[in-house]
Amino acid sequence: MPKPIIRADQIKVGDYFEDCNYHPCVCTEVNVVNKKKITCDDDISGISLINGNRTSCSLTHCGPRQLTFEEAMIWKKSGPTDVEDKNINRWWDREKIKYVIVETTNSFSEEFPNEKILDLPLLNLEQASNIINVINANFAGKEENFPRFWKYEEFGYKPKSGV
Repeated sequence: MPKPIIRADQIKVGDYFEDCNYHPCVCTEVNVVNKKKITCDDDISGISLINGNRTSCSLTHCGPRQLTFEEAMIWKKSGPTDVEDKNINRWWDREKIKYVIVETTNSFSEEFPNEKILDLPLLNLEQASNIINVINANFAGKEENFPRFWKYEEFGYKPKSGV
C-alpha cells in the first residue's frame, strides 16, 4: 500500500512516488527549505512514468504517496488501485475514451475557424494520435493560401465555426 510522504526524509532520489495526478514517478530531487521544521515549501520533483513529464509536488499541499517499484509498475499499467473518486482526471481510464479527428486552421491562436470532424470511426488514443501524425506530416500547411492542421479531440467535441 502506498504511504503518504509528509516529511522530506521519507523519500530520496531514485525512489518512486505518486504525484498529484496519480502518476507513478521516479524521484529526481528532494527540496528541503528548513531542515529543522516542515515548511509548506518542501517539495519533491520527479519524472512521470506515464508521459515522461517533469512533475513537482508540495509535501504539504499535494499529498504525494511513496510507492514501491512493484506498485509503480502496477500504477503505470492500470492506474492506482485505491482511487474511487470519479470526478478526478482518471488518466488510467483513457483507453475507454473515444476520439475523433478534427480538421482546423494551422494556428496557435485561441480561434480555430471552420473546424470539421472527419468522417472516420471512433478511435482510441493511440489510433487517433497515429492518424494525425501521418496526416500532419504529409499535408499540414502544404497549401499556401489555406493552411490546415489536424488534431484529435474526445468524442462529443463541438467544432468551432468560422469567424
